[in-house]
Amino acid sequence: MNKYMEELTELLQTGLEKYATSEKYRDLLHVMSLFHNYSANNCLLIALQCPHASYVAGYTSWRNNFHRQVRKGEKAIRIISPVKYKKKNEEDEEEERIGFKSASVFDISSTYQIPDMEPVTIGVEDLQGHVENYKDFLHAFQSISPVPVDFRLFDGDARGYYSDAEKIIVIQDGMTERQSVKTLVHEIAHAMLHTKEKLQEHKKDRKQKELEAESVAYIVCEHYGFDSEDYSFPYIIGWGGTGFQDILKESMTVIQKTADQIITGVNKYFEK
Repeated sequence: MNKYMEELTELLQTGLEKYATSEKYRDLLHVMSLFHNYSANNCLLIALQCPHASYVAGYTSWRNNFHRQVRKGEKAIRIISPVKYKKKNEEDEEEERIGFKSASVFDISSTYQIPDMEPVTIGVEDLQGHVENYKDFLHAFQSISPVPVDFRLFDGDARGYYSDAEKIIVIQDGMTERQSVKTLVHEIAHAMLHTKEKLQEHKKDRKQKELEAESVAYIVCEHYGFDSEDYSFPYIIGWGGTGFQDILKESMTVIQKTADQIITGVNKYFEK
């Protein structure tokens, strides 16, 4: 392991301790909402080194793909990048393997538009204009749900639930649009992560399941401009309690991958 990789590994370990508090966890989930296709570890590294980051790319990529120049003297953000290499096996045949190396990226705030070059739109298409189009978003989320979704009135205080036995998501009818969308994403996360089959492979208590589902819901809602902070963080803190750091360490990658899967699916729905 080279010097940079050792430094990044150490940074990740200390970073988990730093972000295992409610306030810092909010910052981490915000970064995950911006960089949903980055690994959980790289999101944590970006948050640790550049908390205000909004869009990152490599030095050459900024110039060639976005017509922007990194300013002289700007400090790079170090992330972990996969690299393919070939190695001979016992039969003296070459096999392709994947390793990891340190890579440098820069936030857009470290760059400027190159004069006389055409500006390039940066990032995914901004879907915040669709926030008012509530039904379109409901259809998009339902299209990527692994089970059918039913909106109906039911007894009890719950805003929604996922039934693994019946393979259905039920959302309390008559709630506000913002609460309905947030609840739907929360229950979709349960349906993706907490089936009987998956929990047989890896046991999780209710605290961990709720923390995962609400974290996924926050990332997705933050990405599309639905403000769920007032609801999500009291909910997460209530379930986090003791052992928050251990749960975060175990669940961070699962949360990131599930949020990315939902966001990617919804984006594809709107592209159609």
